[in-house]
Amino acid sequence: MMGWDVLASGPTGRSARWTPSPGRESVHIPFNFAIGAIEAGHQPQIFLAGEAAYLMKDDVAAAIMPVAMPPLKEMLQAVVAQRVPIFV
Repeated sequence: MMGWDVLASGPTGRSARWTPSPGRESVHIPFNFAIGAIEAGHQPQIFLAGEAAYLMKDDVAAAIMPVAMPPLKEMLQAVVAQRVPIFV
């Protein structure tokens, strides 16, 4: 896939943006950062643009297995359970 654009933002207005090249599995990073932000008492938001919207599909989320982190599907479930806004 190409054209992925993922943005994670916090209440301070700070944000981090990723546009990984095709085949790179770095799209899980905003979900991992959102979990850390929640644990630190912040209220993160996640923005998915372009083809990153496919991450919301169960089969796509289940297929992404980052190294040394939980599968994307588990991180996605965690941020949804914490009511983190995900804008697509």
